Amino acid sequence: MTRHSYTLLIAAFLILSGCNRSIEGQTDPVSTYDQFGSSTTPEGALPVQAVMADAAQLAGGTVKVEGVIAEVCQNAGCWLTMATAEGELLRVDVPRDSSGAYVYTFPKDISGRRVIVAGPLSSGEESSHDDHHSEEAHSEQEAEVMEQTGLVLVASGALVER
Repeated sequence: MTRHSYTLLIAAFLILSGCNRSIEGQTDPVSTYDQFGSSTTPEGALPVQAVMADAAQLAGGTVKVEGVIAEVCQNAGCWLTMATAEGELLRVDVPRDSSGAYVYTFPKDISGRRVIVAGPLSSGEESSHDDHHSEEAHSEQEAEVMEQTGLVLVASGALVER
């Protein structure tokens, strides 16, 4: 081998080893979350404050929202809420399949964790949340949440921070 070949070989080795180091330091953002429902990613998620501020423009469309879980349904895990700093609540409902069963449910012990949800956003009046539980199953917690929420997102997919 010539001196020029050795130089090229060393340069190629250094370049490839440098590329490998940058990949090793990266982590897959989805690996820090538990997935529920349809696959989704953190990219493009709007903060819950921004969604609440632009509710009139966003209602009726599909949005991806991120925030901290304030409360979770303690009966079935079929809904959760996210709160803004001002205390406004966004309710996130779990969709049902054609037989009426929940597509998935949330664990009941995830309050305080970061969540990213994606799905159609509507005003609370358009929601069918009242059909989620029988009248006997509605707790005081659920009644209060239903009174306080103005927007509802039916989450086709969700990422909950581990």
